[in-house]
Amino acid sequence: MLLYNTNGSAGGLQEQLHGADHVTPQLMSRVLAHVAAAAQAPELDRVRREVSAEAWTDAALDLIEATLPGWKLRRLVHDDGEWWCMLCRTDQLPDWLDETVETHHVVLPLAILEAALDAACRETASPRTEPATQRPASSELSFGVDDYA
Repeated sequence: MLLYNTNGSAGGLQEQLHGADHVTPQLMSRVLAHVAAAAQAPELDRVRREVSAEAWTDAALDLIEATLPGWKLRRLVHDDGEWWCMLCRTDQLPDWLDETVETHHVVLPLAILEAALDAACRETASPRTEPATQRPASSELSFGVDDYA
């Protein structure tokens, strides 16, 4: 697992998450502070309500949705006593072609939070620019007989 330490705190927080045996409000607030720095307050209201209710898995999944719109949950599997969480950029490509983040932990919400933190650090390290989706004008698509004369 790669640790992107862009501001000095992500690596330590990643280690804390991996070493934790359960989610605490303090740990969740540290992840929120790091991952949700650029998110708008209304987007995080649901996450905050879930944190106050200690609905950790829901809060972790909604945190990804609210703060990492370029990332999608691709796989969440329980195997050999651990939860494996994979986030990806797009679901149209095979995972070996797509940019992915994969983490694992014994505790489900901690596996999801580790993946969210890793994806957020990748966003900070190299923000992805979306290709232009503007379609060419219809005149640019037509080829007349005169074009080949």
